[in-house]
This record gives sequence, structure tokens and C-alpha cells, in this order.
Amino acid sequence: MNTYEERLDGLQSALEEAGLDGCLLIPGASLYYYTGIQTFVDLLTTVMFIPATGHEIGEAVLLVPDFEKETLEAQLPFSAKLIPYERNATGYAAGFDQWLERCALESGRVGVESTVFRHREIAELGRTAPALTLESCDKILMGFRTHKAADEIECIRRAAQLTEIALDAMIEHIKPGVTEVQLRNRFQIEALEAGADGLGFDSLVVSGPRAALQHAAPSERALEHGDVVLFDVGARHLGYTADITRTFAVREASAELRSIYDVVREANQAAFEAAGPGVPASIVDAAAREVIEKAGYGETFIHGTGHGLGLDVHEPPRVAPGSDAVLSEGMVFTIEPGIYLSGRLGVRIEDDVVVTSSGAERLTSFDHDLTVV
Repeated sequence: MNTYEERLDGLQSALEEAGLDGCLLIPGASLYYYTGIQTFVDLLTTVMFIPATGHEIGEAVLLVPDFEKETLEAQLPFSAKLIPYERNATGYAAGFDQWLERCALESGRVGVESTVFRHREIAELGRTAPALTLESCDKILMGFRTHKAADEIECIRRAAQLTEIALDAMIEHIKPGVTEVQLRNRFQIEALEAGADGLGFDSLVVSGPRAALQHAAPSERALEHGDVVLFDVGARHLGYTADITRTFAVREASAELRSIYDVVREANQAAFEAAGPGVPASIVDAAAREVIEKAGYGETFIHGTGHGLGLDVHEPPRVAPGSDAVLSEGMVFTIEPGIYLSGRLGVRIEDDVVVTSSGAERLTSFDHDLTVV
């Protein structure tokens, strides 16, 4: 069996165990993970039905626009039935009916990925199979994706390396007068030239008082002497993304900035040391939060310590207060504590970490010391 066949076999067994007849996937990370199909969500519907083990049809059934049939058929690493439809309202409806008949889904229980599945597909299913019950199967789909195999971990490690090559190249461009947008654009060029497949998410570059905005888009603000500059960036490698944040100072760093930076760096290290198999994710968050609270900045750390990472930039496990996740070997997540002083500055240090059999390992290696450019 190839990797995708193994994943498909595991998924089909899990669906049967959950009492589902199968699941429906549309373009996105889960479709790629389980089938190898890389395509995008469009106005035209692409839907794959993956039957549970024991369902009367033995293979997956894929509804595709007719002009995409040859492309997607070539990507499939296992046997599946493709149902093409013509690109018009009549053809689409007829194709959907034919696809659903081939899936043998007039009724029953079918899982969908609740964060991805669209009203467009739900409405069409309601028209053609009103007795069909749709249920979230997010936990099943992500249960496999959350634990990374060795090759997936190496993809994320390589994505981190490419990100750091680009980030290191940015140092010569950080100077007074350069805008956040210009720095964002330059980073993306450097990442692609380093060999990245693309970017895992929209690169964030914020400076000065805007650095206190945790996820603000870059603006035309020009850097000034004494500014902090925060880069939250990630290159992609073979579909997998890194997610790294580093904070720099322009020309000089104030005593306040250095003090805050040291607290965030200590919080990052505390969270890393707390991570390991069997450890609740909330404990990792608490380790970082305790450092920041003791320094008197508890109210300024207003987000979780981290999140899972893989084909999507935000995946389980959630590393935050109240998280019910328990870390286990193969999980990859971020550690990204921060302090944000509204209207003044912000500092965040983010690493990508994998849980090992005995603890945790950083997949990122960019210097944790404050870099004054």
C-alpha cells in the first residue's frame, strides 16, 4: 500500500467504527492529505465521497467538472470512480444526481468537515437526498492529521529552514523609511527564491505601535529609528507550512523593549521545557503564562501560547487555557508567547516544535536573542 492508501484505509475503518456511512470532502488540506488531490475551491463543485469500510460501494467516488477530469484522475494514487459534469446549471445538477446515485447515498449518516464544507454542497444534498444526515467528522479527519509521520515532520522542518533563510535575508532591508508592505513583499520574494513552494499564509509585518496588534496586515507605515518590527511568516514545502515570529529593533532598543523581550524569551523557553508526551496542552500554556504574569504583564498576553501546524497553519492541538488536548509523540505545534502594549510596542517569539518520545524538539533554529538592525 502507498501512503495515501494507508491513510484511506485508516479513515474508512474509523468512519465505520463511528457508525457513519462515509464522509464527503471538498478541496482543501484534508482532501489532499487523504487522496493526494491538489485543487482549489471554486464556484464549480468538486466533492469526493469516501465510503466507510463495509459500505456497499468499495471505492471512493469523485464528482468533478468535466474539464478537470483528466487532471484530477492523474493525481489519484488509488482506484476511484470519477463522475464528470458539464459546466452549466443543467449539467451540474445532472452530474450531482448521478454522483449521489453511484455513492448509494439516498439516506444514512455521512461525515463532513464542518469548518470547510459549504452551503452550496449542503443545499444540493438537501435537494437530491433529503433523508441524508450530515454530521461533523472533524475529530476523525484531524485525528489522523494531528500526528505527523517522519516525512511530514521533515517537510515542516524544511519549511522552517526556508523561512529562516528568507528571514535572515531581511536583516539588510530593515531600515528607517522602508514600509511594512515593502518588507512583506521582500520576504515573500526571498522565500520563493530560497526554494519555497509558496507561503503558508499571508505574511505579517508590523512595526512601532502597530506591533501591539497581534495579527494586523502590513501597512504603508514607514519604519522609524527605535521601532520594533515584528515578522510573523511561514514558507511552504510540499504542502506543509512553517510559522515563525521574530521581533527586531531598528537601530537601537530601549531599556523597556529589552526587558520585555527577555520576559517573552523566558516564557518561550518555559513552554518548550514543559512540553512532552502525556502533558496537557494547557500545562504548556500555563508555563509560558506564569512567566509573563510574574513579570507583571499578564493582562497583555491575550492569546493562546500556540496551535497545531501542518498542511494548515492552524490545526489541533490548541495550546491555550482550557484546552482539553493532551500532547503525544508526532504532534507539531507552535510556541508563541507575546507581550503587547497598546499604542506602543509588541514582542512575540514563535517557534515550531514536535513532540518526541521523551520531550520536544524545536524545528526552528533562528536566534532567540534580540537583533538590533
